[in-house]
Amino acid sequence: MGVKMTGEQYKRFVDDKELWNNGDYYWDDTVFKVNGEELEDFAEDDIKDTDKVEICYGSIYSNKAEHHAVICAATTLARKFMAKETNIEAIVSIPKTVFDMFKAELPKHFPLVKLKGL
Repeated sequence: MGVKMTGEQYKRFVDDKELWNNGDYYWDDTVFKVNGEELEDFAEDDIKDTDKVEICYGSIYSNKAEHHAVICAATTLARKFMAKETNIEAIVSIPKTVFDMFKAELPKHFPLVKLKGL
């Protein structure tokens, strides 16, 4: 089973130097779904924070290992990243008639909750 994350999480995942062994690890033969469309390759700069990214399967290799040996499955590395995440991202639907009140009241009751794109 694949590992699902937002585009924002995906960007943090691929930028996580510790997880990628300071640039030693790389992936190959990896299949992704971006917003439900299966892709084998895409420009990471094209991923928007709100995109839905799924790492379906693939392999993580080491540049330093003999014959560029497989280190683990791409989904295994993604699960390690997701386990480190301390936030859950959620999309909610709010009636327009109460949105301004919601936006004003949310920080009072839940100061750690961040509203994005508003």
